[in-house]
Amino acid sequence: MDQPASDAGGFLEVRLFYVRLSPRGSGAAAPPRLSLAIHHAGAEASPSSLPLRLDRRDPVSGEATYVSTAAARLPPPDASFEVADHRDAALLRGTLRRCPDAKADSPAWAIDCVPADAAVASASAFEVYVAGYCAGEPAVLTRALRLATPEEAAGGLVRRRSAPLAVS
Repeated sequence: MDQPASDAGGFLEVRLFYVRLSPRGSGAAAPPRLSLAIHHAGAEASPSSLPLRLDRRDPVSGEATYVSTAAARLPPPDASFEVADHRDAALLRGTLRRCPDAKADSPAWAIDCVPADAAVASASAFEVYVAGYCAGEPAVLTRALRLATPEEAAGGLVRRRSAPLAVS
């Protein structure tokens, strides 16, 4: 992968978008593919849509990784994204944003994401990695999310009991 020339405009040149999904419950099947839609800030055009191909699946845990190496050039100040499953049900929503106090030649971008409603039924955790360049410097953005169990979501905290104490 060639490193792009320095860009004084602060664009984020995305070269890799990676999602790792841990399905909810044992034996749950991971989706066969995911899709990524990127909405550029202030753009009137329709979002860029990229397929995230299934790269690996652990047969024991069901954990799956999806990847896209399609390039995307994101202008500051931000872009939103959505990851959906093969049925077009949104799993994650997020933003890639330029840090507000960053200098024009600084590779200072940040990532935020939240699970969408469909994620609660299908996944227990997500990891998102975005790698590329900004201002000629490597940029790697990561976010990990652990979704609440149904018990936690209902407000009941599940506590594990410790082993009973032996009294002598």
